[in-house]
Amino acid sequence: MIYSTRTEIVELIRLIQSGEGGSKELKTLERATGNPNVWIFFDVLELEGMSPDKIFDLLCGNNEISTL
Repeated sequence: MIYSTRTEIVELIRLIQSGEGGSKELKTLERATGNPNVWIFFDVLELEGMSPDKIFDLLCGNNEISTL
């Protein structure tokens, strides 16, 4: 599945943040955001309690993701 809308990517972030998503979801998020080091956000930053929408804004700079 290709995630190309904000809603889909926010859901993907929610899965990863909650621990429900694994390496497959992380790799998909890396492709969707164009950031091969996106895992660092989840390992280094304190994201517990932060809304997935806010994390999306941090990753994507409030920009809509174009179709991949």
